[in-house]
Amino acid sequence: MDNFIRLIYSSRMKSVYNNPTQMNDIIRQTQRFNPSRQIGGQMYWNENDASIIQIIEGRSIVINTLYEKIKRDPRHGDICLLSCLDIGASDIHFAKWDAKLIYDFNEIPSIADYQMKSIIGVGGMATVTLCQHVRNKRYYAIKIISKKRLSERKIDKMITERNVLSIVRHPFLNTLKCSMQDACNVYLVTPFASRGDLYNFVYSTPLAEETVLFYLGEIVCGLAHLHNKGIIHNDIKLENVLVNHDGHIMLSDFGISTICNASTYHDTKHLGTPVYFAPEVITHNARTTKSDIWAVGVVLYEMITQSIPWQHLPRPEMFKVIRTSKLGVKDTCVHTNELLALMCCYEADDRTSCNSLMDHMLRMDIVDDWSDVVAKKNVAPVIPDIMRTERNTIPDFDMNRDASSHDFSPLLYEESTFEDGGFGLD
Repeated sequence: MDNFIRLIYSSRMKSVYNNPTQMNDIIRQTQRFNPSRQIGGQMYWNENDASIIQIIEGRSIVINTLYEKIKRDPRHGDICLLSCLDIGASDIHFAKWDAKLIYDFNEIPSIADYQMKSIIGVGGMATVTLCQHVRNKRYYAIKIISKKRLSERKIDKMITERNVLSIVRHPFLNTLKCSMQDACNVYLVTPFASRGDLYNFVYSTPLAEETVLFYLGEIVCGLAHLHNKGIIHNDIKLENVLVNHDGHIMLSDFGISTICNASTYHDTKHLGTPVYFAPEVITHNARTTKSDIWAVGVVLYEMITQSIPWQHLPRPEMFKVIRTSKLGVKDTCVHTNELLALMCCYEADDRTSCNSLMDHMLRMDIVDDWSDVVAKKNVAPVIPDIMRTERNTIPDFDMNRDASSHDFSPLLYEESTFEDGGFGLD
């Protein structure tokens, strides 16, 4: 006769694992594992204090074995057994295992929950800032987009970026913690990549082919997940490949990405970064997943050589060179040249796909096992320095005025008292 138990324990996640990306990876693995062993239950995780409470029930030998495995799991700390009850088959409460994730402290997040530390980057219509949550003290990157700059087209793009960030869950893709808005701006809150981006790393440190292929494997792996979901990134470049604290990458900036079920779509504008444009983007404004593959090929070449042959040319000449050039590097980089030949074919139909490229990298022994890559079991050969995070402060700018020396009217003004002046409002 089978014996059943219901076991309840608490623990805390180690800091490196206490984030939505890592927790979703753990949940996916658990959801594959538990059904085959007829384990039901519920897990509760709170990012605020990294706490875990998990209820698991099933056959006693299975649950005891699982609990011993959990106690050896290096991702957990402070494991405490709260309850272990013998139950009958009729007392089984959970038909399956599920998880409840608590990401935020308040039901409605606010920009007031964050303290801005410094500017990380500035784009065409957005500023990315390093911020610290005032309660959990964790760092985040917040993309701030002024509503004044948002046309109807740009609003659509911004919503697409938010949607992509919210639906992708992959170790090598940036994810959304929350989105919010106030009267002036919209905010996209994402994890902070403490080691900056690959652009600064590549142009400050010559990289061996082994290191370049390590990063390439993770880029292709993350991009394959996007493409399998019908998402075209449209702006693959070194600046959009972030590096986390552990040295692994995270594809970011989905501001001009497209969720597109069709094999090809045409855009009326040349959106993106021209030096990474594929030939079909230049000639027909035609974008496909293969256009992303071309850009990855250019990134590969750039990581090896610290240059792009056409990057300083005027745009018309640049586009002509892109349509006629064949990328290749020194003979010692045998793997790189073979991969460039697959990724940078002039005709998009002849170009490889992410999935085919991953198969090819297995056959070339560049990657031993893609599941090990996804699990981040491979240690980065070289890790960039931690990004400097000092405040952006203008010396001697602050000035305290003595309010008592001025004759201020009451702080409630009629609309007619405002003049078009001061800060030059238009």
